[in-house]
Amino acid sequence: MHGRYAEAMVIFKKLYFYYPNGNVAGPAAYNVSCEYAVMGDRELALEWLENAFKHGWKNVEYTKQDKDLDTLRDEPRYKKLVGE
Repeated sequence: MHGRYAEAMVIFKKLYFYYPNGNVAGPAAYNVSCEYAVMGDRELALEWLENAFKHGWKNVEYTKQDKDLDTLRDEPRYKKLVGE
């Protein structure tokens, strides 16, 4: 990971940890999940996706259509999160 992706990952993680109870943590964790999924780290992508839902991410339809998460579609944890 380099350049803009690395910068984005740092920002999203800071938002997640600095605002755990607000409307920020869920979307921030979702974006971290997407970055890990794109990089091929399915385990961390799933961990962060679970964090996103725990912290208020509710956009299941968007999650199901997001191409960044294609590598997770066959994972039981992913299916449970999106209700499949």
